[in-house]
Amino acid sequence: MRQKLYDYLVQRPGGATSSELLGLLFSSGIAANSLPVPNPEFGGRFLHSALGADPHFFYDSVADRWHVTAHAALHQDLPNATFVVIDIETTGLKPGPAAITEVAAIRVVEGQLADEFHTLLNPGRKIPPAITQLTGITDDMLRDQPRIDTIFPQLHTFLGSSVIVAHNADFDVKFLNFDARRLLSAPLLNPSLCTLKLARRLFPGLRSRSLGAVAVHLGVSCLNRHRALGDARITAEVFLILLEQLSAQGVTTVGQLLDFQHTARDGRRFEFFVPRPTLEHLPEEPGVYRMLDGEGRLLYIGKAKNRVPPVTLLDVGRRKPIQT
Repeated sequence: MRQKLYDYLVQRPGGATSSELLGLLFSSGIAANSLPVPNPEFGGRFLHSALGADPHFFYDSVADRWHVTAHAALHQDLPNATFVVIDIETTGLKPGPAAITEVAAIRVVEGQLADEFHTLLNPGRKIPPAITQLTGITDDMLRDQPRIDTIFPQLHTFLGSSVIVAHNADFDVKFLNFDARRLLSAPLLNPSLCTLKLARRLFPGLRSRSLGAVAVHLGVSCLNRHRALGDARITAEVFLILLEQLSAQGVTTVGQLLDFQHTARDGRRFEFFVPRPTLEHLPEEPGVYRMLDGEGRLLYIGKAKNRVPPVTLLDVGRRKPIQT
């Protein structure tokens, strides 16, 4: 039970209320056969009894929200926080069949760009011509470079417990977690922040929210695009500008910032009707999806290029796909 709650809270940097955790437990079958459905008073006592003495959890009594201890730094004010902006180049789109060819990371400390980590990597496989054409990275450039197994411990140390920032962060984190599971037997526990999601939220009228389009919109130079270090530097500059804009909107802590990327324009959180682990195993091939209401009635049929939302994300109040 603790492991399930820990795994859930790791994915919720802003924490979760007592009622949310109780709903997770008592609707999932974990404890339904052995414990009665709790009333609020019993539920509070039950959670404090189960988690209160566990050092992996802490409870914010003012907000009635449970957090994992690893996220304690999320209460930091943004001007005092540390982030690591990362970008990778790969041989393809799916970790395993594809591998990382270049990784760059830039530490952002108290609103300033700090030290950098950068290396080319030998992926152990040929680079497709289309990737070489896009990035300029060739097989000859990588032949004498280290493997990810050699440099991953250094990269892991560089990341520390900082929030990972990337443009389309799901892609970068997916590759990093593939190697983290393989080499460290566990995924990274770092929270991640996606500047693509922030741009979608902040610039709804922008036709494209690619890194290049967002950079041009914000007046950031786009030197060395499609190389890890160049894109990491562009992302870092974009991120600093977005931080200023979000601070002006009242987003003042790391936790609020991470929550902001998961909210719609009206301020409500996106709701996932499919568990995140399930989403990781959905096919990426084109397909057809159906959208149903709460009573199972068909509302909409659409085509999807891959498994990326809006197939899995709904605005609960409107019952419409959220374009993320």
